[in-house]
Amino acid sequence: MRTFLRSAAAGRTLAARRPFRTVTPPDNHYVGILRAAPSATAKRATEALTNAVDRFEVHGKELHWLVHGGLTDSTVKGSILAKALGKPFTTRNTKMLVKLAERL
Repeated sequence: MRTFLRSAAAGRTLAARRPFRTVTPPDNHYVGILRAAPSATAKRATEALTNAVDRFEVHGKELHWLVHGGLTDSTVKGSILAKALGKPFTTRNTKMLVKLAERL
């Protein structure tokens, strides 16, 4: 398992980013943090996984994933997502990212 880190400033920016506008329970917004931005082909393949439960948007070195429910409700497994991205990533819930940003 790999973990990718960001600087404190980048973490605060990431926590403040809202590509899905407001997220209300039971929906959850997760961020996949990548070492490098995926190729244009990988970005399209990842965003094409969007369906009625999962929505994906790639922004540079970040994958934004909106799940209607929690990760257990997702129809896309991490292995499928990693294959589409063509890169390993680490995922965090934005609630956790906001808490971390507040402490930095």
